[in-house]
Formats: sequence, C-alpha cells, structure tokens
Amino acid sequence: MSKLLLASNVGKFAQIADHVCASMEELSKTIPPTKIYLLQISDAYKPAKPIERKEVDGLRPRGRWSHDFRPMPYDGGYLPIEEVAKAVLKTGFRGYFSMEIFDGGPEGKGKDYEMDKFAKKRQWSICRSCSRTSRTNKESAEKPRL
Repeated sequence: MSKLLLASNVGKFAQIADHVCASMEELSKTIPPTKIYLLQISDAYKPAKPIERKEVDGLRPRGRWSHDFRPMPYDGGYLPIEEVAKAVLKTGFRGYFSMEIFDGGPEGKGKDYEMDKFAKKRQWSICRSCSRTSRTNKESAEKPRL
C-alpha cells in the first residue's frame, strides 16, 4: 500500500472517529434518560469481503450481516460499543442493560460452542463492559476504536 493511500485512509478514519465522538456527545446531551428503557449493545465482525447482494434463506445482505456477524463484545468486533454505552450513561440512564449475540464467526458460517465456557466468557464480557464504561468523563472523551 502506498504511503499516500495509507495517509488518506488514516485521515478518513480520523474524520469518522471525530463524527462518532460528536454524535455520542450530542446523544448524551439531548436524550432524556427517562426516554431510554433498555440499553442493548451488540458488536459486529467486519466481513473480509462484501456480502453478496442477494437474498439467502429469506435474508437480504444486511439481515445476513446482522444475523451471522455479531460476536460477543471484545471478541473480534469493531463497533464503538464502549463509546455508545458511555454516551447513554452520561444521559443519566441507569436501567436495564443487555447484549445481543448472533455469532456465526468471522466468516458468518457458524460456530460450535461449549455452553459452560460460552456463558463464563459472556459474564466476563459484561463485567468488562460495565467496568470500562463507568470510567471518568475524561476517559470517555477518547476517540473510539475503529
């Protein structure tokens, strides 16, 4: 990859990170906590190649991405889940919190799980998410991972 292309992508990522930070700040200042009933977070794998533009098993591409590419937080996803949770908590919300996981693996083809290990890993993920999102406002101003 050329240095110019790499620099161009770095600039784009910085712009996206700035936009996400501004959006989360706006959310934290404009949404009343009484209007939030539940905070449900979900991470996502970034597919190695674009998902084919056709319906498969009744699902269009976005549906397949949503159904098969959603790992447990901190398990290979790329969405700014901590930043979203921090922004919601900055509203004053202190209600129900959940995670939604549809993990078909990075390729979206399915994974086998040993339930006990999966449950323990999920518990660890929830605890990590709660501890990382309850940090100070200074830390919540950091740019999201992209």
